[in-house]
Amino acid sequence: MSKFQTTPVVFTPGSAFDTGYRPELFYERDEQLNQYIHHLEPALQGRPPTNLLIDGEKGTGKSSTTKHALSLLAEEMEAQGRGFSTVFVTACDESSSQQTLTQIVNTIREAHSEETIAHTGYPYESVVEKLLEELERFTGVLYVVIDEADDIDNPDVVLRELSRINERDRFPELRVGTIAILNDPTMTEDLRSTTESSLQTHRLTFPPYSAEELTTILQQRSEAGFVEGVVSEEKIRYCTAKCLQMGGDIRDAIKLLQESGEVARCRFREAADREDCGLIKADIDAAEESLTPIRVEQTVRNLSGTGQQVLFTVACATAYGKAPARTRALTRLHINLHKGSTTSERTMRTYLNSLHERGLVARGDINNSPRSPNSGQYYEYGLSIELQTVFELLHEAKLHDDTTVSMRDVCKRAVHNNELSPPQRKNILSLY
Repeated sequence: MSKFQTTPVVFTPGSAFDTGYRPELFYERDEQLNQYIHHLEPALQGRPPTNLLIDGEKGTGKSSTTKHALSLLAEEMEAQGRGFSTVFVTACDESSSQQTLTQIVNTIREAHSEETIAHTGYPYESVVEKLLEELERFTGVLYVVIDEADDIDNPDVVLRELSRINERDRFPELRVGTIAILNDPTMTEDLRSTTESSLQTHRLTFPPYSAEELTTILQQRSEAGFVEGVVSEEKIRYCTAKCLQMGGDIRDAIKLLQESGEVARCRFREAADREDCGLIKADIDAAEESLTPIRVEQTVRNLSGTGQQVLFTVACATAYGKAPARTRALTRLHINLHKGSTTSERTMRTYLNSLHERGLVARGDINNSPRSPNSGQYYEYGLSIELQTVFELLHEAKLHDDTTVSMRDVCKRAVHNNELSPPQRKNILSLY
């Protein structure tokens, strides 16, 4: 007798939980998709393609909506018998502009089964020339999509270089559009005026998913990926609530749902009675517990450089016994900690709220009595994860190299304020 379960009990056959899964229907981004189509229409009408800056938090559907919108445009262009191509790259963390251009070259070459070039060793002008040579393959409209564009150390150079392709007489039969997808909305404020002028971009913002939107998407994925009757609407909403506590990233929500199914599958193997194979809350709780360390690590690693600096500031405030604290106090500490920082209180608040939405920072709503000297309503921020975890995860970012404090002093004060134990301090300092 086989020891394997050959009949699906929890999951349906198929790939509903694979990273490359694309549902037949596109859910809960109708407004953004319609705006996308509006901005892509000029290319369909024979006009220059629109350059776009797409911003929003991670897990809000930016990349999937971009791919879906471009696939719709590709169908229309094909129906007209016109050439249309896309090159999609994901920028590497702290990659240079030259490395990003090289990545575009190699993506084109790989698509044509040709040998790639090294990411280093070529002069910048040589890389640009190789890019232009690769573009000679294309006619019609080409969209270059750069995901995680805020990870490029100098995105201005890349975006300007791509925008100027249309000014060259070398490509009379080609028009190139650029789409930069950003997780850090403040990056657009840092783009130089010359870049914005040459790009002539339109901006499209993706807000976080609401509870109802998350529930709809999880319901669709449940129907596609689970045997009928395994996941009830109540459990879908329970997953949604857990996801919102974790920051509202739809990818985290889908991963939680999948892992909950795996927990249930293991439970069913041991059960004598398999008549009731429904997912229970304990399965979801167990899945959340197993995924939390991985999720926190990925979330911290995926923060922008400024986001990591702000998290470090909140961690130091905690170590000093000064958290939770108001935005104004954290802004002053941030400027004192990070050399050359000119972060405004408004920008600081934006990052703090973003960290709160990602589940890394707790936000308390303070509503003082009118008679209090600090009357009125305001927020205070503190860590929602362990201080030791923050310092351990941030050590790879080498933030301490550009700060005005030593980790030894920070950890010493954290021990004094009972925020770290002596063994925890020892573990942290061994990394730094």
